[in-house]
Amino acid sequence: MKPALLSIVIPVFHEEKNIAKVLFFINQKIKTSHETIIIYDSSKDPTVIAAKDYIKAHKKQKISLIKNSEGTKSGVMNAIKTGFKKSKGQAVVVVMADLADDIGQIDAMYTLIQKGNDIVCASRFMKNGKKIGGPFIKTLLTRIACFTLFHIFRIPTHDATNAFKMYKKSVLKNIKIESTGGFEYSLEIIVKSFKKGYRITEIPTVWKDREEGKSNFKIMSWLPQYIKWYGQLISYSFNTNKIVMYIRSHAIFWQIALLFVVSFLTLLQIGGKITNGIQISDTLDFSWQTDTVERFLHGFIAGKDYIFTYGPLYQFISSLPSLLFKLPSYIGILYVPLLENIVISILLIWLVSKVVKDNFQRIFLSVFLLIILGIGTGLNGSILLRVLLPMCFAIFWFKTLGKRRQLVLAAIPTILGLYSYDLFVQCVFLALGISVMYLFLQKKNIVLNISVLFSTILFQILGSFFISHNMQYIQYSFATLSDYYAIMNIVWSPGKSYYLFTFLLALIVLLIPYLASDEYPKEQKMLFLVMSFVSLLSLRIGFVRSDSGHVEMSLYATIITVFLLLSLLAKKKNMIAILFIAVLFPLSPFTQNYFSSFSLRNIKNVFITIQQKPSFFRVYSLFDKMFTKEDLNYFKKIIAQNPGKVMVYPYDNYLLNIYNQTYNSFALQFYAYSNSSVEQKSVQMLANNPPTYIILEIDSHGALALDDISNFTRNPLIAKWMFAHYFVEKSTKHYLVLKYQIKQKSTHLAKSCYFYTINISIPKTISFIKQPLYKYPKENSRLPIKSGINSYLIIPNSTDVTTLAAIFLQNTDYTNTYTYGENIHLAKINPFNGKAMQLTLPGTITCYY
Repeated sequence: MKPALLSIVIPVFHEEKNIAKVLFFINQKIKTSHETIIIYDSSKDPTVIAAKDYIKAHKKQKISLIKNSEGTKSGVMNAIKTGFKKSKGQAVVVVMADLADDIGQIDAMYTLIQKGNDIVCASRFMKNGKKIGGPFIKTLLTRIACFTLFHIFRIPTHDATNAFKMYKKSVLKNIKIESTGGFEYSLEIIVKSFKKGYRITEIPTVWKDREEGKSNFKIMSWLPQYIKWYGQLISYSFNTNKIVMYIRSHAIFWQIALLFVVSFLTLLQIGGKITNGIQISDTLDFSWQTDTVERFLHGFIAGKDYIFTYGPLYQFISSLPSLLFKLPSYIGILYVPLLENIVISILLIWLVSKVVKDNFQRIFLSVFLLIILGIGTGLNGSILLRVLLPMCFAIFWFKTLGKRRQLVLAAIPTILGLYSYDLFVQCVFLALGISVMYLFLQKKNIVLNISVLFSTILFQILGSFFISHNMQYIQYSFATLSDYYAIMNIVWSPGKSYYLFTFLLALIVLLIPYLASDEYPKEQKMLFLVMSFVSLLSLRIGFVRSDSGHVEMSLYATIITVFLLLSLLAKKKNMIAILFIAVLFPLSPFTQNYFSSFSLRNIKNVFITIQQKPSFFRVYSLFDKMFTKEDLNYFKKIIAQNPGKVMVYPYDNYLLNIYNQTYNSFALQFYAYSNSSVEQKSVQMLANNPPTYIILEIDSHGALALDDISNFTRNPLIAKWMFAHYFVEKSTKHYLVLKYQIKQKSTHLAKSCYFYTINISIPKTISFIKQPLYKYPKENSRLPIKSGINSYLIIPNSTDVTTLAAIFLQNTDYTNTYTYGENIHLAKINPFNGKAMQLTLPGTITCYY
């Protein structure tokens, strides 16, 4: 028998179903003179018996059955090392017994060895190559690694990690294999061969996942070894200077790579939520987010059919996942952070580019700021958008001041206002302030700049007519935003976030010497003045809604400005790096979140959820005291029988969204506020299209008393309309189900008030930072103080089901009233320390019988 030119090594472990097939294919498809070496760990492995049976039946084939003799004498790596040691051919190829490898390629691979190549890689990812099946996570990681190895580090194969490779025997003799785990040895050999200058080539192959048996590929236990050899190649390919030069010359590539990293981290967070299950305990944000999407899917457009602080552009963006993948609203909103974080990253990269000219510093700063701001850690992306959009607008506005194209750019505030109306208001203040600053310093193009400011208002008017066909969009949006700030006012309670105000002090300390220095260009100084102006304007939300989260939000612009300024003031780049790393962990409350969700299963669940579109309760669970199964079954019944005619009040519209339903009233109920024009319009729309049923939540989990303001006190017109038109259909401890029915006028007088209004004129307080709060101690209820409101609806025991049920059972038509005067006792609460001062004011009480 001729000596074998080629050795085929097959490591086996419980491959009894496949071994005969693979040996048959080797004999049929390989014409090159070869030997086949089967390496096994234990003689008790059923594969050994199956292999011996085949060898007996095919004695002419050169097949050896050899026991693992390397290291611990078990495991795939030691089996392959044994095979390499026992092989006698001029070339060696490793073939898996699971029939995944395309054995028919082996002759062509050997031909390439004969042509002078030292290693031939069978590539699944080059042209004409293909990978069919296999675990999703393994495929994803493999593609990412192979892509970067080929395109960045110039390894001459598209598929460095595939174990299906052919080696010259001389290469294996000159390379010591250090791997102890598994198939990572193939990457190790490629890395070491690349360093030694061996000739490496590739050939396309089709890889197909096994049909029989269970895979022995242990991705999680072998992954650290893959990372080790990947890292060694990086350290070999680049020293520090090379990395800096490479980034400087490939800025666009690294910016795109940064977007991919942000996307990956965001997908990890999304998948982590799906994997762990999402418990709904605070329904406010979840409820309005799902319902804005559900209303869009039902054809109701924000700003036209209903009013909210967020507008139609936000509604459209939030609905994109549902539109693109046909997802229910409660699933679609899970994927919105991916869109938001990509936009945030682009804005931040652009912002940094306007301050820092060096590409390496740009990338470093962008990455650092993304970490500091918690991108990809589950933070609400909408918050960061509302921080970055005004900053980018201010710089954009400043850069174009005095140029005619700014007449067109005056439309930007209106466009941003379609996302959140607060952005329009902020941008108008910024445009006005920056323009005044520019006119004061430059004293030219005065007519053009004034024309631009008028154009900003003109675009807003045109936008209102485009959306609502009249001025109502402007009218109701301003009213809603005003209501929003009135509702948001709470006692100062920043929690641990108070230390972030050191950034405000740092900005002042750094800005003064920077502006005084002659070292920096005038335009750059102006740029930082603009960003500082934005930072100061952003503080308002922290002084209105003074909890920890909103204080953080109000200081994000300041934090960004401080670090951008630091990057310019630090003289040496290594000083910048040391400074940033020193403050990274203590300042960022998000760093630990990057690692808490790093499970590859999370990425898989992101795509499985899109594919399977699971039901609501496969993804979410309700707080255990919210609703019973009987409650939910009852809701499901009335919603199914009355599509589009069931309303949830005050806020948990997700109960409708579970069944792909919504109810449209002019305001998302929370923002209809105390006799405002928005509340009046909402009642008018309710009267024109009354819901058949109203699910009225009573307990605190239903957010009835948000920020200590009873919902009926905050929404008196809606409350009175409901009292006049609904009876109780069902009563439980946590909610009432109300049914619409025309009531007859009352013909009797009750013995006491069911509810009443206090009419009182509260003295106006001049405060530019934070307004005081007022409570009505008799009912322990905070009053919804707002300019122009002097009448407040009071319902004794507003969180008591029995009290509210009694009101709905009466035929209250507001004709039976009794008004009398008395002293009204209030508590004026200091907005910073929470201390109350007692007030006694003259007023009247109107009692409804």
